Amino acid sequence: MCEKKCFVFGEAGFEKDILWKKLADYVADNLKKAGFNDVVTDVGELAESEFAAAVSSEYPFADVECVAKALDALQSGSKEAVVFVTSAGEIAAAAAKTTELAAVLKGEVSADAVKTDWQKVSTAKELFEAAQKVNGEVLEQLLEKGVKLLSKDGVMVSPDAEIGAGTEILPGTIIKSGVKIGENCVIGPNSLIENSEIGDGCTVNASQIYSSTVKDGVKIGPFSHIRPNCVVESGVKIGDFVELKNSNIGENTSVAHLTYIGDSDVGAKVNFGCGCVTVNYDGTKKSRTTVGDRAFVGCNTNLVAPVTVEADSYIAAGSTITEEVPSGALAIARARQVNKAGWMEKRKNKK
Repeated sequence: MCEKKCFVFGEAGFEKDILWKKLADYVADNLKKAGFNDVVTDVGELAESEFAAAVSSEYPFADVECVAKALDALQSGSKEAVVFVTSAGEIAAAAAKTTELAAVLKGEVSADAVKTDWQKVSTAKELFEAAQKVNGEVLEQLLEKGVKLLSKDGVMVSPDAEIGAGTEILPGTIIKSGVKIGENCVIGPNSLIENSEIGDGCTVNASQIYSSTVKDGVKIGPFSHIRPNCVVESGVKIGDFVELKNSNIGENTSVAHLTYIGDSDVGAKVNFGCGCVTVNYDGTKKSRTTVGDRAFVGCNTNLVAPVTVEADSYIAAGSTITEEVPSGALAIARARQVNKAGWMEKRKNKK
């Protein structure tokens, strides 16, 4: 294994990515496959004696075999292979940028070590074409591993995503980087997952999940939003138009619809009715809500944090809870209904 460094140059390329993976990372992966084990992007880190190759980040699909030949020549002592670049035009561009590169490049390039027919990626059109190429390869690999696809329409999957056998990816689904999905799930249609882990046997229907953990057998959606720093335990139901943020949801809890749970710790087998809100922000600071196991939170309840609802308690619909609810208690926090007979007739007579 060569111990000398390889430099990936081309500042413009560092700001671009293909399926949420930077161009420079594609180059680095190819270089490592070819035998280079030390890839850097800062020319200030390089010393002339350590410099083994130079590759532009605008060529993310560099041919591994061609790079490997340059490495073999380097290891055999050939100075002609000290610098390996993507095209003759890039040599001049790189040399003009820094004196360090110019010193290394001068007189050290062999024509055999220059490859000119790799796919360049720098314009919007080239990025689109590259994304289609990579995505097609990723989907084919997933099919070979037993992942199910009814259609490839709108399905985009990062090359670093891990998806288990038996999982079905439906149209319109976007799986970004940092995602791990277990076996026998149904993801989509029209779902987006980023930097999250999904367990086995889960359903994510027309929903979005960011930087969170979802355990086995969870059902999410449609139209749910799981924001960062959530842990959803096994068997939970997160229904339509539900939003979670920075919260822990215990096993077999049901949050069926139209509810916001933020900055909260919710126990197991809790039931949230429709239209509940954890009121976590007072305009200055955010506070947490704690809900114990088997609590029942009635429809249109506001839990004003910081507040604790203990296990096995019951909150009547329409309540605004500002104080602790003891275990086993019924909490009612709403105005008493008053009916004024004949009010509508009087109103009509005033017109």
